[in-house]
Amino acid sequence: MPPLVLVRRVWSGSLDDYLMMPKTQMGLPRRFIGRSIRYLEVLGGFLYYQFPIMIDREIIRGLLKIYILALAAKEEVHGLGILQRLKRLGFHVSPGTLYPTLKVLLLEKDLAAHPVVVKGKRRITYHLTSKGAHEFREVREKLRRLYREVE
Repeated sequence: MPPLVLVRRVWSGSLDDYLMMPKTQMGLPRRFIGRSIRYLEVLGGFLYYQFPIMIDREIIRGLLKIYILALAAKEEVHGLGILQRLKRLGFHVSPGTLYPTLKVLLLEKDLAAHPVVVKGKRRITYHLTSKGAHEFREVREKLRRLYREVE
């Protein structure tokens, strides 16, 4: 478990009331606002939070692109399915991150999309284009070399 971060002394109200407050009113330092709180504990009159370790956004977006290409190389995929797979792997990616990434991959012609009706609902499925397959093979090989180097 990552270390706990001391944020502030416990306030005078109940802990449940404190947690219901907007983060902007909790007295959190600016760098914590907008981040999800994973764990909360009161030790010795002090309130501690555990925040997820933050990886650079650009790294996450790059890895997300590679993961989407890898999935699309195996089968057609849809946005919700990608989100569910990522969640099972322990990555909590929001739709606000995934769908713009899919749009970029479409604009770069790495993916192609077509609508499908599933259980009466319209869903967009994505599949790899020949350009996307070529780029994915190149990136995968480069990642393998990097991985061997840092392992």
